[in-house]
Amino acid sequence: SNWKPNYCYNTASSCTKSTTPKVYSTTEGGNVTVRCSLFLHPRNRKFLCREECNKFLFDTNDVTATGDRYKIEYESNTLFNVTITELTKSDSGRYRCGVGRNYAKNTCQEFEITKKMHLYPSSKPYQPPNNHPTTTATTLQPPGNP
Repeated sequence: SNWKPNYCYNTASSCTKSTTPKVYSTTEGGNVTVRCSLFLHPRNRKFLCREECNKFLFDTNDVTATGDRYKIEYESNTLFNVTITELTKSDSGRYRCGVGRNYAKNTCQEFEITKKMHLYPSSKPYQPPNNHPTTTATTLQPPGNP
């Protein structure tokens, strides 16, 4: 097909985006699944890109497709899921998931991924390091004394 990968470039007019980007908080090494609520046909081109779509990551015309760290799954005519696995610090930032259309404007939805701070699990309260080793209960008797 003559579909050009001009995703949702620069001008706001080329991309119908949702008003406030949803923020997904995740830990390093984790996965995140984003629900892209856009009208689509199972065989429409579905894509994922960074920032203003100047860095394109993954796209497919298939109902389900898995790339290196990306997975796109068609769910219904108003929803597809995008999963990013093995997240690293450099994955933090703004993204767009979108639907490429041959005879109409591409539509996309903006979202953001942030890295969670490393939190102590609530079951284990934080213990300050003990700088004074506890003295052992048994005292050594000097040799020769009964």
